[in-house]
Amino acid sequence: MDSIGIDHAHIAGFSLGGTIAMRMAIDHPARVRGLVLVATSSRVGRAAADWYQQRVDMVNRNDPELRATLDRDAADVYAESVSELRTGSSSGANRPPTRVDMAMPARPWPR
Repeated sequence: MDSIGIDHAHIAGFSLGGTIAMRMAIDHPARVRGLVLVATSSRVGRAAADWYQQRVDMVNRNDPELRATLDRDAADVYAESVSELRTGSSSGANRPPTRVDMAMPARPWPR
């Protein structure tokens, strides 16, 4: 924000981005006007902490496999995101359509 001259902003975060957004609000409350948090948590378990640390270590050592690893991570996490949005859960349970369902494209999103 400093490098582009923004003093304060509304901050949004999805998943890990939400955790980062919360940390920013804690560390710099005067700079955060509001938070929008989606599918996030303020707590990270041991398994997740180890997973994140592995990615941090890859960044720190400029690991050439970082991009491929992150691409695999995203594919694994979001493989069923469209079906979850359509049904409201990963179980595929049927329910009446919502506005989100109606706004979703009829074709699968590109992966």
